[in-house]
Amino acid sequence: MFRVCREDIRSKSQSERRTLLESVQAKTEYPEIFRISALIDFKSWDDLAIVREQSRAMIAEGIMLKRKSATYQVGRKRGDWWKWKIDPLSVDAVMIYAQRATVGAPTYIPITPLPFGMATNWCPLPKPIRALPMRRSIR
Repeated sequence: MFRVCREDIRSKSQSERRTLLESVQAKTEYPEIFRISALIDFKSWDDLAIVREQSRAMIAEGIMLKRKSATYQVGRKRGDWWKWKIDPLSVDAVMIYAQRATVGAPTYIPITPLPFGMATNWCPLPKPIRALPMRRSIR
């Protein structure tokens, strides 16, 4: 949120902007749709690590740590916030087929849906965002 009642609030601290956001959310007709993430109270990094491990159950990829006094900054400025992600899930898979790139870099193989599973029980994975470099492809 950058403006409240036509006032630019980017120069206000994170705490001040949070208070403004909460007041706007409280006045909305649909507070269950316009939700604000809960604040996390912790006394040690170990306490925070326990909360972080619960992220997946909350359908989140981790937690955001934000300096309360920080103003809004464009881009990724160091020191004012930190995204502490949970470890990604992994899967063992067998690449059955791939397709050479027809557009863009011909040295890359964009992976078409990647089947995985056991015996006759195959399930396609969605197409990944990144392509495999040719040098890493299996011959």
